[in-house]
Amino acid sequence: MGSIVFLLATRHTRADDAPDASGANDRRPAVTASLSYVFDRATTWKSLVPDVSMSADRSLGSDPALGHRFFVHYGLDMGQVARPRNRDDLARSLLLPGAPSLVVGAAHGWSSAGGTRVTVPDVGLEAKVVPWRDDTTAYRVALRGGASFSSGGVFDAAIQLERGVNAVGHRDRRRVLAASGGPDLWASDVSATAGLRSIRHDVEVFGELDAYLFDSKFHVPARGRRAFSLGVGRSF
Repeated sequence: MGSIVFLLATRHTRADDAPDASGANDRRPAVTASLSYVFDRATTWKSLVPDVSMSADRSLGSDPALGHRFFVHYGLDMGQVARPRNRDDLARSLLLPGAPSLVVGAAHGWSSAGGTRVTVPDVGLEAKVVPWRDDTTAYRVALRGGASFSSGGVFDAAIQLERGVNAVGHRDRRRVLAASGGPDLWASDVSATAGLRSIRHDVEVFGELDAYLFDSKFHVPARGRRAFSLGVGRSF
């Protein structure tokens, strides 16, 4: 068997999390629950991925006249995915939510009076616990960067790139290498999302594409190099 790169991409910050134009107040913690259906997998309930995330931010500085704002953000993400049944399932599931993760970062946001909101750049650091086998748990740390866009609070889109190391510490690296059968500890991925939101009910229907990039994609089975999902989410 070839090597498998341990790579996860959580539900990334989307444009609806961008700051408002004034930036006068810090945004209170927000909770979003979503349920996604992952294609290219067996048509059973195991293809459904529930996910709950909590996020908030604090202002560093703003210019209300121009609608600019600098802020730090942080979030916690937790979900559930089925146990992989083969190498394809394993590689694909590593791109999806399903493990506890914590993200902290900083961003620049821009808003217009017409309701257009853009967050760019948005950089952060993600720490994630990735259970795989009974005796193997990968502790992943990744640097991430991207941008998001929202139009009138109705259409949201975002893109996020990550580069991470998939084991921390000598003991963890040894176990991950033994389980994957290869020398690869680093991985890169991209996540792109787009969705339509109901302002009245604060419900969003979205699509998400996650894929391995560069050298990483050659370390996983061809059928496990990307994952496409459609889902519905509700913010509280």
